[in-house]
Amino acid sequence: MSEQDQLILALIEHLRKKLLLIPHSNDIDTPNDDECTKKLIENRYKLIHTMCQTAKVMDYLESNGVIPRSICSRILHEYRVPEDRNRALLDFLFSRATNAFRPLIEALYLSGNEHLVQLLDEKFLLSNVRQQIDAEYR
Repeated sequence: MSEQDQLILALIEHLRKKLLLIPHSNDIDTPNDDECTKKLIENRYKLIHTMCQTAKVMDYLESNGVIPRSICSRILHEYRVPEDRNRALLDFLFSRATNAFRPLIEALYLSGNEHLVQLLDEKFLLSNVRQQIDAEYR
């Protein structure tokens, strides 16, 4: 495990212990269910085939209560091919709609998938939420 992975896991554990949640700024338009679903469907191919660091994405989503540990474990152990893992993760997230959309954007950003963040929410990279995440995790 790399030093960066250890740092991310330590930060996630710290957040769990302190029950800190990153506040969602009111200066960002939060998309509704239909918009989120539409963006995920439109970009499904790119998400499946270009998302990297799926385990990190799932760790962040788990730490924010979006995805249960049992689902993370199942995805990681049942699917060995990265694209299959990404597909399984997206299939689960489709059932969560807006409740998972913002944490997914944050997880993609933290895991180095800025190109996907740009596709899903072009305002995020300019937002205060991104700055708060940078302050917490980077």
